[in-house]
Amino acid sequence: MAISEIKNNAFPPQSTRDKKAKEPVRPAQREGDKVELSDEAKMLFAAGQSKGLDEIRERIQNKFYFRPDVTEHVVAAIIKDLLKSGA
Repeated sequence: MAISEIKNNAFPPQSTRDKKAKEPVRPAQREGDKVELSDEAKMLFAAGQSKGLDEIRERIQNKFYFRPDVTEHVVAAIIKDLLKSGA
């Protein structure tokens, strides 16, 4: 049994590789990533949002936000947010 020459065709010729490597990839050529949420995930997210709002409403009814320490904390957070946004 004779072994003939093994040809490596796995890579294109050097000139082709260099040309492709130098071409920039344009955003229009790329396909963007996509995220799709299932209906179940959307319902869980909405339930979580609702739970947070219910907690805030309960705290307002219990006058939690009217305590001086809480008021100071809320005001400080608002000021920090305003300074960060440049307002």
